[in-house]
Amino acid sequence: MPGDVTFNSGDSYFGGNLTAYVNNGTIPESRVDDMATRILAGWYLLKQDSPSFPPTNFDAFKPDSEETNEHIDVQDDHADIVRKIGAASTVLLKNNKDGGGGLPLTGKERRIFLAGSDAGPPSIGPNRFADQGGLEDGILAMGWGSGTANFIYLISPYEAIQQRARKHRTTVCWSFDDFDLPRAGNMAIKQSAALVFIASDSGEQYITYDGNEGDRKNLTAWHNGDDLVLAVAAQNNNNIVVVNSVGPLIIEPWIG
Repeated sequence: MPGDVTFNSGDSYFGGNLTAYVNNGTIPESRVDDMATRILAGWYLLKQDSPSFPPTNFDAFKPDSEETNEHIDVQDDHADIVRKIGAASTVLLKNNKDGGGGLPLTGKERRIFLAGSDAGPPSIGPNRFADQGGLEDGILAMGWGSGTANFIYLISPYEAIQQRARKHRTTVCWSFDDFDLPRAGNMAIKQSAALVFIASDSGEQYITYDGNEGDRKNLTAWHNGDDLVLAVAAQNNNNIVVVNSVGPLIIEPWIG
C-alpha cells in the first residue's frame, strides 16, 4: 500500500530504520511512543474502541456483497452541507477585471459561450476508467489512483450553467473541442461572457496516462488549454478561465 518503500513490499522507510535508530540510541524510545500516541489519539477521541461504535459496513472491493454492504444512503441528510464545504475548500477565485469585475455573473448576460472539453460531460459516462485513470474528455472531477471512487452522478458545468441560464433567459452556446481554435474564437465573438475550461490531471504511479506516470510531466494545462484561452481571448475581452486541476499550473502565457 502507499507508504511502502516500493508498492506491496511490506516495508517502509520508517519501519526498520526507526527500530535500528532506537536500538542504537540515535532516537529515544519516548519519541516513538509519542508518534504512536498521536496516531491512536483520534481513534480514542471518536470512541472507536467502544462496542457501540458502528462497525464497518462497506467493502469497496466487493460492492455487490449484501452480507457486508448495507448501502446506507448519505446523500439526502447532508448533501447540501457537503457540497458547500467541498466548494469552499476547492475554489480559488481571482477577479481582477478593470472597472468592477467579471464575476459573479449577474444573470443579465444575454449570451454566454463555454469553451473546452472540461466544461462538458464525459462522452462515455463518469466511470469510464478503472480508478479514474484517464482523461479523454469531460469535466475533471477526481484524480486517479487507489483512493478514488465511482461517481454516483456527475453534473458538468455545461449542465449546471444551462439550468441556471434558463431562469434568466440567457442563451448558452458551447464548443467542447479543445483543438479547433478558429471555431472557438469565432464563437466567442459578441458573447456577453466567454468561459474557458481547462484542466490538468495526475494520480498514483501504478497508472500511466499520456506518459504521466502518476505525477505530471509538467505544469501546463492539458488538452491544448493555453492556446484555447488565447484563441477565445483574442475575440472577446470578457473572459473567465475556469481551471480544474490537481495542483498549480503555469498561467503566464495568458494571465494578462
